[in-house]
Amino acid sequence: MIHFFVLITSIIASFQVFVTALIMTNGGPANATLMYVLYLYRLAFVQFRMGPASALAWAYFVIIMGAAGLLFATARAWVYYEGDVLGGKKQ
Repeated sequence: MIHFFVLITSIIASFQVFVTALIMTNGGPANATLMYVLYLYRLAFVQFRMGPASALAWAYFVIIMGAAGLLFATARAWVYYEGDVLGGKKQ
């Protein structure tokens, strides 16, 4: 159960790589280190194009929720809950 929580939070955190790319390279030479979140930040707060930035944020939200939903859907097969005995049947 704890491993499942750590996996979910780690996957969500890995989608949010922003500070490192912003501080170290700001997108890098020829946008070599331009991440999705950094591009979203540039659209919203540098270029003030809130419409496209909002659309990208919603798409990003759907992607993250899809990944988390997939993990939750398959969790029954690989996560052991302490109260479970024989595939979900309690004594």
